[in-house]
Amino acid sequence: MIWEKNVYTIAMVTNLVEEKKTKCLQYWPTVESSTRYGDFTVRTESEAIFAEFTIRNLKVDFEEGKPSRTITQFHFTAWPDHGVPRSTSSLLQFWRKVRNNDANKAHTWLVHCSAGVGRTGTFIATDILYDQGKEKGSVDIHKCVRNLRDQRVNMVQTKDQYLFLHGLMIEALILPSEPVPLEHFHQVLNDLKDVDNAARKTKLLLQYETLKEDMTYRFTKDDTEEKYSAAMLEENRNKNRNNSILPSNEFRPFLATAIAGCTNYINAVYIPSYCDIHGYIITQNPLENTAIDCCRLVYEQEAKVIVTFPSKVKEKDGTYLPEDGTVNLGPFTVTKMSEEDKHFYKKKTFVMAYNSEERELTQLMFSYWPVNRIIPSDPLKMLNFMQEVEFHRRIADNKPVLVQCRDGSEKSGLFVVLMNILERARLDNEVSIPQVIRQLRIRRQQIIPNFEQFKFCHDVLLCHVDSNAVYANM
Repeated sequence: MIWEKNVYTIAMVTNLVEEKKTKCLQYWPTVESSTRYGDFTVRTESEAIFAEFTIRNLKVDFEEGKPSRTITQFHFTAWPDHGVPRSTSSLLQFWRKVRNNDANKAHTWLVHCSAGVGRTGTFIATDILYDQGKEKGSVDIHKCVRNLRDQRVNMVQTKDQYLFLHGLMIEALILPSEPVPLEHFHQVLNDLKDVDNAARKTKLLLQYETLKEDMTYRFTKDDTEEKYSAAMLEENRNKNRNNSILPSNEFRPFLATAIAGCTNYINAVYIPSYCDIHGYIITQNPLENTAIDCCRLVYEQEAKVIVTFPSKVKEKDGTYLPEDGTVNLGPFTVTKMSEEDKHFYKKKTFVMAYNSEERELTQLMFSYWPVNRIIPSDPLKMLNFMQEVEFHRRIADNKPVLVQCRDGSEKSGLFVVLMNILERARLDNEVSIPQVIRQLRIRRQQIIPNFEQFKFCHDVLLCHVDSNAVYANM
């Protein structure tokens, strides 16, 4: 079918196995190897893995003497069967990747999931409705789905998928979500500084207010008690520094190291990088009764890089990284080995010992973020610090980076947003700052809680664009 219909673009919106059930047989070989299917030979030339999707280039040969074809497969990995993705931003980002590969649809796309109706129908409807909205200024979702179902039964299979389409159109056509090419960022930022005459606010502030209002539809039952049940248990309540900043059960790491008097709970959440679903873990600075849990977290997640931001030390604060010497916490022993002042940050090294096993830890502490301020004092120095963190992350085998601040949200949240923005800018040469924030807020709602931090994200990206321009000129 792919060969006969001249398909060069595949959008795959299912995983091979879900809930222990086979949903799709793998029809491509591993990277840089070939497999023969009847008269066809398929070779996977390349594979780029991101946090929520994978892109593969497949070379297909059929009959001697006929030229090979290179087919690009876009594989979305964050869509549960019969359900919907956690974030409309995730699917829109994936859809744009597919779209950019063949914007004019020079060749027919192949879209498939498992049964080829629910997720497949939702993806196709997204593409159709976006064009309709841009062309007419309005969309008719009901009519679109009905037309699809006239051609194939059960397209857009569930109520949640149908509602999800509405959320997708809100974000794609109403909310600021279009990625900005880096070469246009200066002009776009200048435009955002203009005042909207009707609202008497800058367009940048209006953009932030759409984030604050959270106009996107919630597709899962928002049962707070169920969502945060572990955080609200009696034995865990005193482990939360701020009772309004809690980790949901879905995204928190579960501690497994058995220690008397300890539960599996720590106030921490996984935050994806652009390329790794577990790229970062953000958590609060330890209390006296959670310092040992921080040791368990670092040990179990094999974290080698710890990013911290200055905060006022108060009564009941704990520590697991000593200022000097050694600290003992249950079966864990942490010893400070060295400290270096690197001008805009401090680098400390420690050795953590547990059950006769020793691991080296690197702590990076940013120096240009005053304790009482909500943003750092210098966006360029923050950019330089982020580049240092990225360097250390790579030499640490890309294990999760642990990011800590006082409440596990305000400063650490801004940092992981900035790291995601810069990673997308570097890999795609474009980025949508509001879209990044919406995606990460699924996991920690309190991320970027004020306009100052939102503006600071733009300031850091501007430094990145300018530094790249200087480098290119040199």
